[in-house]
Amino acid sequence: IEFVFSVVLDRIMLGLNKGNVAMIVTNDGMRICNLIDVICERGATILDARGGYNGTKKDVVMVAGTRRDICSLSQAVKLEDPEAFTIILDSKEVHGEGFKVTTIAG
Repeated sequence: IEFVFSVVLDRIMLGLNKGNVAMIVTNDGMRICNLIDVICERGATILDARGGYNGTKKDVVMVAGTRRDICSLSQAVKLEDPEAFTIILDSKEVHGEGFKVTTIAG
């Protein structure tokens, strides 16, 4: 019973805007951003990075979305840029344009 209560409380307090975040390491961030716009109709952020092994310039494209969006995007990235490296993270909350705004009165 404690476990069930804990899961329900976690969903109520932290999981209302649950989703995923994808971080895509690529040589062409703008190409991936255009793909994100087509697949998910979401904005993304390009971070400047460089490879740790040889110092090559890379782009890291970061995008938050629903699990369905990120799953579709991950598959599309594999086709569009087979050399891209994609990391998908769970997100307990996402706030901002395109996401539901929730408040807890108290």
